[in-house]
Amino acid sequence: MKREAEKLHISGWVKNRKDGIVEAVVQGKEENVRAIIALCRKGPEVAWVSHVEEREVPVLQELFNFQVVYS
Repeated sequence: MKREAEKLHISGWVKNRKDGIVEAVVQGKEENVRAIIALCRKGPEVAWVSHVEEREVPVLQELFNFQVVYS
């Protein structure tokens, strides 16, 4: 997701939670955000995506790049 987010000029973060859920916050141009969400719905070849939940949140000014968060 980091590589695709960088291609789309998306800022935010992604992390794999211990319960198997992947959580992400993304921000950027609306069409780019839609594109990254579409990629999330498909997932990588080795993954199985059961569903994607979307929520709008306030813009976070401190996000300037895309990071993988390790817990």
